[in-house]
Amino acid sequence: RAYVLSTNQTSTQACQLSLFPTQKSVNSYTAGINMFLFAVTSTQSMWNLQLIDNGFGVNWVSYSGASGGYDQLVYGNIANNNTGVVRTVTFRVYYCDGLFKDFILTQGIGTLVGVTNIVTSNS
Repeated sequence: RAYVLSTNQTSTQACQLSLFPTQKSVNSYTAGINMFLFAVTSTQSMWNLQLIDNGFGVNWVSYSGASGGYDQLVYGNIANNNTGVVRTVTFRVYYCDGLFKDFILTQGIGTLVGVTNIVTSNS
């Protein structure tokens, strides 16, 4: 008799990715300041981020972390909203050959108000 013993020690992690938070609202006057948007937590060594136009364009947002792997933080610069309407953009994170998760950024409207300093003398 001949016996063959074999084993398959190959293991793979399940395809998992999560975003936190999954949405965020910012005011209209953001002055292009770099701000935290969301965290990506993933078992994957590779994922890609793409902006999805929700009808308001995507040129008012720039971000760090267009692609990455495992756990990362995504920061963005959001231009002031002078359009007169609330606008949104979707950050879509693709992973595991076609799966994706979305983060929705909403920016409010408002009027930029100028402030004038008036100094008076009591003498």
